[in-house]
Amino acid sequence: METDDGQHLRYVGIDTPEREEPYYWAALQANSSLATNKEIRLKKDVEDRDTNGRLLRYAWVGDRMINAKLVQQGYAYSHSYGPNLKYQEYFLRLAKEALEQI
Repeated sequence: METDDGQHLRYVGIDTPEREEPYYWAALQANSSLATNKEIRLKKDVEDRDTNGRLLRYAWVGDRMINAKLVQQGYAYSHSYGPNLKYQEYFLRLAKEALEQI
C-alpha cells in the first residue's frame, strides 16, 4: 500500500499473502474495501520504518483498525516483530477467533 505522498506502507503486526501465494487477490480486495477512498489515520508503534524503508503503521478508518479487521476476517495473520508489539496479543486473539470460525 502507498500513502497519498507515495511512501510505501506496511501494516504493523500482521502479514498477508504475497502475490504468488494463495488468497493474495482476496486479501488485496479485502484491504481495498476497507481502505480505498476512506480517510485513514496512521499511527506508529515504536519503529518508524522497516528494513525496506516502508512506513510501519497501524491504519484506522474511524474507530476500526484495518490491521485488525484483516486478521479478524481471515485475510491476514498475526506476525509481530519486536519492538513493535503494542497490539500483538489482540491480533493473536483475533487470529484464533478467525480460525475457530472455519
